[in-house]
Amino acid sequence: VPPTTYSFPFTTAAPPAARPPLPTLADVARSAGSEIVSLVEMPADDQQIVAGSVLYDSTALPARFPGAVALAIGLSLSGKRLSAKVRELSGAGYVAIVYKSNGSSDKALRAAAREAGIALFRASDSVPWNQVAEIMDAAVVPHRQSGRTLVDIRPGDLFDLANTVAAQAGGAVAIAAP
Repeated sequence: VPPTTYSFPFTTAAPPAARPPLPTLADVARSAGSEIVSLVEMPADDQQIVAGSVLYDSTALPARFPGAVALAIGLSLSGKRLSAKVRELSGAGYVAIVYKSNGSSDKALRAAAREAGIALFRASDSVPWNQVAEIMDAAVVPHRQSGRTLVDIRPGDLFDLANTVAAQAGGAVAIAAP
């Protein structure tokens, strides 16, 4: 028996010219919530545009990514180069850093972020980084696409699932039943 295929046209996203703008730091801070990722420092300019999040390797120079949020996995909060790393991120266009304190003081990081004009979000130590990344992406994606996220879908609603995925992917979606 051949699989059944359901095709759904891409209907929920607005045309490129009418798509909503990218979110600001203030928008992302509101969307991210406070239980898993909490805002710790916000620069005076909370209207900076956020383009997405990226994993940050503190042992390498950051890639240029204007509007990026750095997911700073394993960032040492007591390193001698901490201030220099924050300045490097700011110089590469990053607007925020997400970090975990793991029981350490974040006083030096907070000072460096204030000096560089970069926002800080502290992630709960008990939440895996992949979930933190999903939360930060979800705080940005709705502004870029249809305003719907996968969390908004009613369980079992294939039409809603297909339309939401189509909006996020920017094209048509087909769901095949085996």
